[in-house]
Amino acid sequence: MSLQKYPVKYIKSVTIADGSQMVLRPMHPSDADKAAAFRASLTDDTLMARFLGFIPKITSNLISQLVRVDFAIEMAIVAEITINNNKIVTGVGRIAKDFSKENTAELAVIVVDKWQGKKLGTQLIEYMIYIAEDMGYKCLTAVISGYNERILKMLEGKDITKEFTEEGHVRIKINLT
Repeated sequence: MSLQKYPVKYIKSVTIADGSQMVLRPMHPSDADKAAAFRASLTDDTLMARFLGFIPKITSNLISQLVRVDFAIEMAIVAEITINNNKIVTGVGRIAKDFSKENTAELAVIVVDKWQGKKLGTQLIEYMIYIAEDMGYKCLTAVISGYNERILKMLEGKDITKEFTEEGHVRIKINLT
């Protein structure tokens, strides 16, 4: 992993649909405990939607890897809310370079159930698209469950192509400007 400076330019405050204030910021290695708590707060349904029917075993080693972001080629943004002086991660957006395709990165977003339906996922997707463009990517890809209508609705109006797989998933390509 290359040693890139922490990208403070990607820290921003947002207001979600219910009026809650959140901070979107790049993930940091010190987020390991918050990442573990975030994972524990996700329901099996949310995990199955995100990981296409598979629920990965989350170990401390995996969490340690996930919070160490190579900012030269990838970005992980956490959505964080402060409640009673505790900072709680409510969602994560991630883009990771696809080494098999030039100027392309993979996009993934996951939001804690309690915060779903409040436009947090939409804001994370929009912000990840902005960051991907800023990093020089020309295309984002994602594979989602064909039943994940929320994500498909969030992407309406974007320059996307959809390909349906035999497994019932949707392979999405988002063309960036």
